[in-house]
Amino acid sequence: MKKSLVTIAVASSVFMMSGCAGNNEPAPQKIVKTEKVERKVVYQKQTATKEEIKVQDESEIYNSLPHWVHNPDSVEDGVGAMGVAEKSKYRTVRDVIRIAQHDARVKLAKQVLVSINAEFNDALEEGITNDHINVEKAVKNNSQEIAKNVRLSGAKQINSFAAKDGNFYVHMKISNKIVKQGVKKGLRKLEQEMINSAQSDIAREEIKKNMNLIKNKVYSN
Repeated sequence: MKKSLVTIAVASSVFMMSGCAGNNEPAPQKIVKTEKVERKVVYQKQTATKEEIKVQDESEIYNSLPHWVHNPDSVEDGVGAMGVAEKSKYRTVRDVIRIAQHDARVKLAKQVLVSINAEFNDALEEGITNDHINVEKAVKNNSQEIAKNVRLSGAKQINSFAAKDGNFYVHMKISNKIVKQGVKKGLRKLEQEMINSAQSDIAREEIKKNMNLIKNKVYSN
């Protein structure tokens, strides 16, 4: 009996020691999952609008044009003009050149008239004709008809340029010599008309005298 009690006591002690040993183990820690957040900086690509691209392209094309496109009348010893043919898929190269040249001649005719009027104004500003024979007024009023005597077929193409947008430019010039010849011819025609309509020999002589003064003054250089 005594031996049994001892056995029970020993067993109890071993159990208690086992329990204590188990209680000394660290308590399980709570595992917290952490996620690494990667921040990405997205750079937005700047894109130009169609309108901005168009303006930029037009600006580049404009700046690439030769100086004579911007200043076609800046030529030596003559009158200049610029013609252009716009891009078209229906036009051949020959058509484009022909259209540009025609446009240049049309503009050249206008510039010739401007030049002639300037010459007349310079020649007549001093009042070189007699007051009772208004030859000056007749010359100024008929400057357009006089300009028609200038032979535009004598104009020459001196430059050409094909732009990036497909447009084709030509630069044409007519010499002062040809313009002067046409003006002289026109003045002679006007003089004859005025003489034919004059009422007296004195009037006719005055017309001739004053017309000669004008003809010698215009394009005298």
